[in-house]
Amino acid sequence: MYERAISLGALSKTHGLAGLRLGWIATKSANVLRRMSTFKDYLTISNSAASENNLSAIAVRHTDTLIARNTNILRANLRLPTTSSRATRIASSGIGRARARSASCG
Repeated sequence: MYERAISLGALSKTHGLAGLRLGWIATKSANVLRRMSTFKDYLTISNSAASENNLSAIAVRHTDTLIARNTNILRANLRLPTTSSRATRIASSGIGRARARSASCG
């Protein structure tokens, strides 16, 4: 690891747990860690509830399952058709906009 490297991690994205605000910092520099802790304390309105810490611990124990679930959702979403050629032709022709205007006038 580089002497001045800082590594950040969190549960919110990879684990799909946006409600759990738990993350971590890894650095060799005690000064950087101290300064980041002070900054975090300055920006934080309240501490995590004990239940949030317990839920985070459970999530970490089930990391492989949670990441596999999220990966499967992502892969399924990538297989979805983005926009059909018919829908593209209708949108570019203005037909959809005309229908929307006439519906709102009635």
